[in-house]
Amino acid sequence: MATRQPQTLRSAVEAQRSQALLVAAGVTAASEVRTQPLARLLQVVTAFRLLLFGRAVKAVPAMLAEQNVTADPVAVPQFEALAELASDGRPLATLLDYGRSKQGVDFERIVATQLQDTARTGASLASTSRPGITGYTRQLVLPSCSRCIILAGAFYRFNKGFERHPLCDCIHIPAVEDTAFDLTTNPSLAFESMTGAEQDKSFTKAGAQAIRDGADLAQVVNARAGMSTAQVVDRGRGDRWTARGRAARVDVYGRDLFITTEGTTRRGEAYRSMRDNRANRAADDIRRKGERYSRSKAPRLMPESIYEIAESREDAIRLLKLYGYVR
Repeated sequence: MATRQPQTLRSAVEAQRSQALLVAAGVTAASEVRTQPLARLLQVVTAFRLLLFGRAVKAVPAMLAEQNVTADPVAVPQFEALAELASDGRPLATLLDYGRSKQGVDFERIVATQLQDTARTGASLASTSRPGITGYTRQLVLPSCSRCIILAGAFYRFNKGFERHPLCDCIHIPAVEDTAFDLTTNPSLAFESMTGAEQDKSFTKAGAQAIRDGADLAQVVNARAGMSTAQVVDRGRGDRWTARGRAARVDVYGRDLFITTEGTTRRGEAYRSMRDNRANRAADDIRRKGERYSRSKAPRLMPESIYEIAESREDAIRLLKLYGYVR
């Protein structure tokens, strides 16, 4: 029996090309103002993040239409709630200030990763805001690294965080479970589509040769090594992922979740949303757990932690609205 070939969405390819061009332009623009005052660098990076966020949100209905999937949104993603935040929850200004003290390639990697993460967050919020969308698949941009190839061979529920590495260019494809197989990547076919040199680069020479000799990709590759969701940026003691910057885990209903104290000032949308929903159990619990914070700096959940604790799609949308990520 012939192996079923996965479908490639033209709209997804176009979205990826547009994203790649914007990311490249954003990195170039940021590099040009790297030595200027931090406020200028922040302005440039934020402008490109806004563009990428908007493009990603608009790409979701196009990808659904190409799949003949109808799923009306019940909320609208809001970039403002993310504008001052890096993807791990720390202040974007802090990360950029740190980044411009590094060598050029490290600075470019930081900027590019922030831009790519912003696009994926926009796509995720746009998908979650549509109750008819049950999850997503991962579209590769070949040649891809070994970890991405393994992770691309599955359908993920909407509340599963998108695993990525720095400079990861994989695309978040909204999908429904009963048709997702048509979109999921066959890791073996992806491997076979690469040249020998590309295989060696992605899997190492020994690993690639083992696969060519019949070894199972999943046995050769530790898919999660070097991968994390946007709110997790480093691996700490005991092989546990930990956050840096202002992102921190707190006990919320007995679970360690990522929060941020950024973007919750009295003038911020997220603070007003929290103020107007005092009866909300999650917000009240976070305030009790975080008594060391002042009311104007009450911590709030990052989007992926909301997905993690939400009891249902409706609950996820309610919490996203509470913290200003959608409206």
